Amino acid sequence: MSALKEFTFSFLIIVGWFILIAGIIGLIVSLFAEGMWIFVPLSFISIGLFLIWFYKKFSH
Repeated sequence: MSALKEFTFSFLIIVGWFILIAGIIGLIVSLFAEGMWIFVPLSFISIGLFLIWFYKKFSH
């Protein structure tokens, strides 16, 4: 069961960072496009931060 837990938490941290970076890049692109679709990158950033927080809170 411990291996499954480790795999799940590793998956969460990788996906969380990927979503966070994609959200930041999307936010920068959106700001250059005069703020169009700004809600999507902001929601990606919040999801990424939530996954990273979840990993840090429950992995130890």
